[in-house]
Amino acid sequence: MLALLSSLSVLMAAPEGFNYEEAKVPPYTVPDPLRRADGRVISKAVEWTGGLREETRKLLEQEMFGRAPARPSLWYRVVEEAVAMPGGGE
Repeated sequence: MLALLSSLSVLMAAPEGFNYEEAKVPPYTVPDPLRRADGRVISKAVEWTGGLREETRKLLEQEMFGRAPARPSLWYRVVEEAVAMPGGGE
């Protein structure tokens, strides 16, 4: 039993190089969501969809969430079809 508990504590230990204490997080300024990387300010919706949206997605991908996996290739094959019988039975 003791061996099991000690092996579980090793598995649950924090991985090397990760910080779980907020006090150790360095200061960070959140970028203005309506300012492009080159400093230009966005004032129209067309400017957002014309480039800033993609810049913001890349920033979130790089700094927070990582890349989303590609869409899976789905397929199906009909194995059997049920035919409705008169009177509601199958």
